[in-house]
Amino acid sequence: MKNKNNSKGMSKTVFVTAIICVLIVGLVSGIAAGYFLNQNKKEEKSSEQVSSYSKDFDALKYIEIGDYKNITVNVGVSEDDIKSEIDSMLEDNTKYEKKQGKVKDGDKVYAKYAGSIKGKKIDVTCGEDYIDVGSGDWLEDFEKALLGARTGKKVKFTCKVPKGTYDDERVDGHNVDFEITVDYICGKKIVPKFNNKFVNQISSGKYKTVSEYKKYIKEKLLKENKNDRGDYAWSDVMEVCNVIKYPSDMMALAEKENLQGYYDMAEIYGYSIDEVLKQYGYNNLEDFKKYNLKELAKDTVKENLAAMAIAKLENIKYSDEDYKSVLDEEYEYNSEKYATKSDYEKENKEAIINETTLNVVKKWLADNLKYDYSKV
Repeated sequence: MKNKNNSKGMSKTVFVTAIICVLIVGLVSGIAAGYFLNQNKKEEKSSEQVSSYSKDFDALKYIEIGDYKNITVNVGVSEDDIKSEIDSMLEDNTKYEKKQGKVKDGDKVYAKYAGSIKGKKIDVTCGEDYIDVGSGDWLEDFEKALLGARTGKKVKFTCKVPKGTYDDERVDGHNVDFEITVDYICGKKIVPKFNNKFVNQISSGKYKTVSEYKKYIKEKLLKENKNDRGDYAWSDVMEVCNVIKYPSDMMALAEKENLQGYYDMAEIYGYSIDEVLKQYGYNNLEDFKKYNLKELAKDTVKENLAAMAIAKLENIKYSDEDYKSVLDEEYEYNSEKYATKSDYEKENKEAIINETTLNVVKKWLADNLKYDYSKV
């Protein structure tokens, strides 16, 4: 059984990656808020330290903002972009030689599965998918139950589902009775050819030729790039910004919160912190702290300072609706930790404000910078 929100067949590794990305993105605003909250507590000791709410605070004392108004942001679609889209599509439509026999460690199998508790089927535990046995993408007991299974034969077993797996109180923390049937063991990959026949098939006849379909892909990607132009612009703006000084308290909190994101994932999925970090190319916690954590914290602090500085330079304000949108989205991710949305807002108000500020700055950039939509 896979993890929560996995109805589209996303593997555990991919899902953890996506969630950690969300956590790290959230830090862009959260660290700044935590820093200034901490600074506010120190005001009794130093009159020079002020809250981000204070009119006296000036992010421009910490960061140099380059000539962002004269940037031309390239959001065009290249041949490599089109090829990547095609490769992904071919992968999605790849099939396998169907082999029969006994499942062994390392096999990829296609199986149907259904889970129940006290005789009642639970929808989130039912489905069919490819399973890489021994990969760790699924719950350990789930994969172990497939070892030695024969194709076409039903396997029954009981699996304890760890808390946090689905965010579903019907399942998490309970023993689930499973029935799995392996349809086939995957043999040689059968990758389709990208030709007129394939294009006609996947588009249900809408596109007849490869040339037509490539044109469609380019138009689709260009539309997506235009919609995301604020993010492209933000990336380019970061290139022309230079931090004058990294505030020590802000850095300390950035390191702490970046690391906490990985610890949270380890707790949710029953991994060790080293196992989580290895999924991102780090050897272990010690190496991560020594070689990577500080640089990640610097990136976080730089983005926080830049967003606040540009908001001040351009007199960018956010609306109540902008604020509420961020509050609703962030509370959805953190609702289990708080009794009410009001409780969440009270404890994280500065973080919400800073994230809202970042959002409206990106929107301003999307509406005011120059963009090149031509081919890269």
